Amino acid sequence: MLILAGCTAEVEQAPTWVGPAPTVIPLLSIDTGLTANLQAANETALDSISNSTVQTQAELVAATPTLAVAEQADALVAPETKLHEVYIFDDQLNKNWDLAQSFGMSYDLQSTAHRFEPLDSANEVDSGATSIAITPEQDFGELYFTVRPDAAESYPRGQVIGISFWLNGGGDFIDTEALAITIVGSNSNPSWSAADNPVQADGQGLYSETRLYHLELSRSIPPNTWVQVIVLFKKLLYDPEFEYLTGLYLKNDEGYRNTFY
Repeated sequence: MLILAGCTAEVEQAPTWVGPAPTVIPLLSIDTGLTANLQAANETALDSISNSTVQTQAELVAATPTLAVAEQADALVAPETKLHEVYIFDDQLNKNWDLAQSFGMSYDLQSTAHRFEPLDSANEVDSGATSIAITPEQDFGELYFTVRPDAAESYPRGQVIGISFWLNGGGDFIDTEALAITIVGSNSNPSWSAADNPVQADGQGLYSETRLYHLELSRSIPPNTWVQVIVLFKKLLYDPEFEYLTGLYLKNDEGYRNTFY
């Protein structure tokens, strides 16, 4: 999974998370000096990717995933603006994030079931040494990634473009109704806090739980196939506004119990 966003250091500037291509979640981050116009230009570039037809693993050779997104955005920003990626999970969980708020799902952060499988052959992107194996144990469980209170980085909404992640259903199909993703934010805290009551925002209603079929997936994901999913924040039209990205979660639908990655 990959989060396309900008990040700044509230406490101290943490070094860029360096490692092989993401298994789950990196942040595409842009310098704090990036203007609103440049952010809009980046979103336009990412729009062209999110609107493309969903591709299977065999078709991904010609796709434009993480690295290509960075290259497109690089061409749109000023030379003095450095574009970089910050991984939430790249063979291990980023120290600024945790999964403590998860429930109804078991997970293995060191699964080798899909070790070094190709995601995008053209750009030599693979699934890394490990991926997260996730098994729902009840209806509507949540794998909940949250920003830690002691995080060295914060993720202001004004610099966040969106989130992207790769899904694989192992030996089973993933139906387009099987999973949903929700983005969570805060107007006061740069990290997740239960005191924020983060599923509610100033009486504006719940943050949306966006199913896969609303994320350009027109058909089920075949077994043992990696597919990239992109969530652009500007397309979450009914979500309340927030100042900081503080979390995101994947939720399984009623009756869905298959292990996925």
